[in-house]
Amino acid sequence: MLTLAKRGKWAVTNSVVSLFSGSGTRMAAQLTYYLLVSMPALLLIVVWVFSAVFDRPDVRTDIVESLVQALPLDSVAGADEVEKLLDSVAEGAGALGIFAVIGAFYGVSGLTAAVRFAIESAAVERFGITRQQVGHGFVSSKLTDFGTTLVAIVLLLVLAGLAVTNPLLSIIEKEFPIVGEASIYVVPVAILLVLATMFTIFNRALSPPNLRMGFAGAVSGALVTTVAIAILAVALRVYFAVFTGSSAIYGALAGFLAVAFTLNLVSLMIVYGAHFGYAIQMLRRQREEDGEAGQVSAADDRTEGEGEPSGGDGEDTAARESV
Repeated sequence: MLTLAKRGKWAVTNSVVSLFSGSGTRMAAQLTYYLLVSMPALLLIVVWVFSAVFDRPDVRTDIVESLVQALPLDSVAGADEVEKLLDSVAEGAGALGIFAVIGAFYGVSGLTAAVRFAIESAAVERFGITRQQVGHGFVSSKLTDFGTTLVAIVLLLVLAGLAVTNPLLSIIEKEFPIVGEASIYVVPVAILLVLATMFTIFNRALSPPNLRMGFAGAVSGALVTTVAIAILAVALRVYFAVFTGSSAIYGALAGFLAVAFTLNLVSLMIVYGAHFGYAIQMLRRQREEDGEAGQVSAADDRTEGEGEPSGGDGEDTAARESV
């Protein structure tokens, strides 16, 4: 029976081997591409919804500034150009009609399909099956993509809402200092919880129906991805602050390269979370099989013990027969 530490070590190392021995890095590159091309559509949908709900002219600015602050671009040249580009994209949200929003939604569903393909690849690598054995049909795949995309957009709206509430938290901190000191942790913790929820839904809903990732595996993989992204955000800020040579070399283009590099690492963490979730599922399945085998063995031992006659009874029978 493996201890908890040994099981955790096995899951981490086995997931790393599975990630790099299979097509994990290629899946991450593909996911990075879809993240980049889907970002404008996502931004338009979020700004369109919030502009309609809050009817505030500055909501677009709040969302764009929060998005740029989430990216580790503090010490990178070209960060202003990235913000201007995102702001110019978000500016077009006011002219969107319902059909344009539907088109943007369909474009974002391509990102969900890329996540599904990466999770399916993790299942293929983990269980040694072929792509044809994955239980998704075309129609069911697209319906799953649309449903999961809708849920993901709702969660992204929650994240955007948390960004918009930053001014409210400042007011609370000013009026109620004791509550305000604790309120500075509300938004970061809430963001991590929303991200973990979204990745859990991805791992659970987008895994193949015939190899559905269990709830424990989906949550474990989502937590690993969320924690890794949080650590990555801090590490990249330090990296870009220390190694500023790329800014001098690439100039304004450095900001866009930093965004692509960051999204690639985030994509790699998403793919790794799927591999880790399946590793946890295999461990739990092994524990259940070991437990069932132990119960069967114990039952067999009891049956054999009950079926053996005692020595005294055998001797009495032999004595009666001799008489």
